[in-house]
Amino acid sequence: MQKIYYKDNLFSVEGAVSIEENGMYTSPWRIDFKKKDFFPFLNQSHLGEAAAGVRLVFSTDSTKIGIHLYEVLQNETGFHSRMTLDLVVNGRLMETLVLDQGINEYIFRQQLTDTNDIEIWLDQAWPVRFRYVLIDDGARMSKKKDKRKRWVNYGSSISHSVRASSPATTWPAMVALERNLHLTNLGFGGNCMLEPMMIKVLRDLKADFFTIKPTANIINGTYNSRSYGPAIIGMIDTIRERHPYTPLFLISAIYCPDYEERREKTDISLSDMRKILSEIVDLYNIHGDRNVHYINGLDIMGAEALNVMSDRVHPDAGGQSVLAEGFIREVLDRHNL
Repeated sequence: MQKIYYKDNLFSVEGAVSIEENGMYTSPWRIDFKKKDFFPFLNQSHLGEAAAGVRLVFSTDSTKIGIHLYEVLQNETGFHSRMTLDLVVNGRLMETLVLDQGINEYIFRQQLTDTNDIEIWLDQAWPVRFRYVLIDDGARMSKKKDKRKRWVNYGSSISHSVRASSPATTWPAMVALERNLHLTNLGFGGNCMLEPMMIKVLRDLKADFFTIKPTANIINGTYNSRSYGPAIIGMIDTIRERHPYTPLFLISAIYCPDYEERREKTDISLSDMRKILSEIVDLYNIHGDRNVHYINGLDIMGAEALNVMSDRVHPDAGGQSVLAEGFIREVLDRHNL
């Protein structure tokens, strides 16, 4: 089979903020890897390199598709202990591969015909360092012009979705595939702390609309009733420097029974945050910015979905479709996106 490297410029890496090439492998990052030391929590925990929402995109008439990885990572325990890859053909998930340590080269079993638009979705929980893509000898490959609406999502572990069974079955991926959107998923487990460096990343990305979920981890004491609202306003104004009219949706927390009214490490609860976010959106609307919107997370995924939250916080693998359906209904359909 032919070996096609990133430097050959025949496929693109979508959903990444930056691409590292060091002679040994190509690695997509969801932060600027050249400034990774300025993202200490995302760099030290490898979250900035975890490939949630990242995929290799191209068109080809090859009957077989493969990829060679520099390394395969896994651990012995946890809800996402082994790396996975998804093959999406013409917008449909066709196959999932579960990877094993000691094996670097993988060929999807799916036999293809004609010319197809291919996306290889990379594991959402791990850094994915690849060397090349494989196609049939004599087959052709070309970059695909992506004219879809660009959706940038910023959130925490609920957006990162490491509990999903594979990368194309996270709720953001399901939404993107269902509605033919170009996704950049900046969901990071344990984060979404409104760090200025991450807000600058949002500001500098191309986007047709933003969704931002700045709630879950903030109740652990990062912000309080004095600082949370101003941080949200600063974030919106920073994004507005380069996106003055782009629709921006502030989405409050989905149902989280143990924290709805809890004020253990800070003086605001999830219900307080919903009120603050709604009031900030009203403020922007009053001052003429009608493209800032508030979405109540309880309308997306409320108490009725507790049975698909195994830890009473995060949607599990089965809960991803519930969250995706709620997001499509409350955000995309109600706002004609």
